[in-house]
Amino acid sequence: MENISMRRREQIQQLLPGLVPEADAAKVSYLSSGDMHQVYNLAATKPGSEPKVLKFRKLFPYGKKDSATAAEIAGEYMAVKHFYNRLRQTRVAVPGFYHTGVLDGQHWVCESQMSAALAFEEFTLEQAYQAGSELGQAFYKIYRQTPPCSGQGEILLDEQGELTTRSGQSQQQALTFELARFKKLLGGLVPENEAALLTDKLELAYDIIRRHNWPLTLVNEDLHPENIVRLAGGDFAVIDPKPSVASGARFLAHFTVNCEVFWPLLFSGSLDKAQALWVENLAPLASGFRESVLASGLPEDLYRAEQLLRLCYLVWRHQQHIDGVSGQGSDAVLGTVAQAQQRLALLLQQLVDFTLDTQVQA
Repeated sequence: MENISMRRREQIQQLLPGLVPEADAAKVSYLSSGDMHQVYNLAATKPGSEPKVLKFRKLFPYGKKDSATAAEIAGEYMAVKHFYNRLRQTRVAVPGFYHTGVLDGQHWVCESQMSAALAFEEFTLEQAYQAGSELGQAFYKIYRQTPPCSGQGEILLDEQGELTTRSGQSQQQALTFELARFKKLLGGLVPENEAALLTDKLELAYDIIRRHNWPLTLVNEDLHPENIVRLAGGDFAVIDPKPSVASGARFLAHFTVNCEVFWPLLFSGSLDKAQALWVENLAPLASGFRESVLASGLPEDLYRAEQLLRLCYLVWRHQQHIDGVSGQGSDAVLGTVAQAQQRLALLLQQLVDFTLDTQVQA
């Protein structure tokens, strides 16, 4: 355990007997760190043992250490466990081991390491399409399951780690708020005649969504090519999910918009070989995913309505970044204000050209 602080070394030594049966044979090394985590590799050396990663939550959000925030962090980890359990009902691979807990005032999670896996940019075009197809089938299946949750999309867990309920804002109220926000936004960005046409499209999209009333479910907010890998045996796996509660139909549509519009715009320009391969694989990934979820039964009018709203959200997010009022740490990915402005113009054109007609492709 070289280059690991004394406190962290003591924590790891306390945890090892419960996490790694052959604790005396486990080699622990520092792997990486982020804003909120430090990650360590547990490379057990005995034959047949499974390598694992151990993540420690470095800080409570915003430096607070109150019970509500602690519960939120624990809920995040428990929700991942619920999410993995659902994925186990599909062909998508998940870590074979997942465990969480609290030690010395810090939350930790330990899970199997996905070893010998191909990253997304290493996929062939055929593998990218296959990944999209298999993920589409899997996510459609689990996004039809409805956990008890609040109307505000909060993940709530009881003392046994089970999802529970709390009264909150209804889904219909949330849709009404969104519609008003997007109408106001677009009214200030495009000419009056275009704003009127976009308002009509928005109102139609929300009517479609209300009519279908797709249930809230446990979704992965961070389904991203960076988190899709192909294992040595050929199975695809999703790693590092970020669970929340929302409309499953919404997040099925969001993923294809991200693949077809947002990520290609984000990574346009001068790219190295790996980046170029990554971007090239987006189209077959999206194609396989879209065909799969529609063939599985996602109504196409609902799918396109949610695509339109994803475009609206991306416009709103870019405008917030340009105005300097977003406050989201992840805004760094949007680049400079000039880059965001250039991308915003292209997104607005996508919105203007978008049709809800299911006979016409976006």
